[in-house]
Amino acid sequence: MSYCIRPEDVIGQPGGESATTGLIDENLLDRDNMPQGKAAFVGTQRLKMIRQVYEPGGTHFPHDHPATEQAYYIIEGSARVRVGKEWFDVEEGTVFYLPPKVEHELFNNGDGRLVNLLICVDLEDEPG
Repeated sequence: MSYCIRPEDVIGQPGGESATTGLIDENLLDRDNMPQGKAAFVGTQRLKMIRQVYEPGGTHFPHDHPATEQAYYIIEGSARVRVGKEWFDVEEGTVFYLPPKVEHELFNNGDGRLVNLLICVDLEDEPG
């Protein structure tokens, strides 16, 4: 088990095509989605941390999570975000929260890439 994650230990994975376009996910902490022996698996039980990179025009289509809380921290770029029925324009330094069971979507509306840190906490084990 590793408690330290270095950039060379992180594997970039394209986002799921059914939910995204123009997105690369880099799992920093994730109990389920890292190959055996990679440092990005550190024994976390409910916490996931993912660095996401959206190219200009990249999007994450509307979806929700039945048993997961999420927080996004925008590192670089700008985006248009919908949480429930509210729309927000976000930029570098912005943090926003996504409660469980609330539909949300994100669109990189800038000319450059959008980089954010996505922090997820599983409230209970989700099916599937």
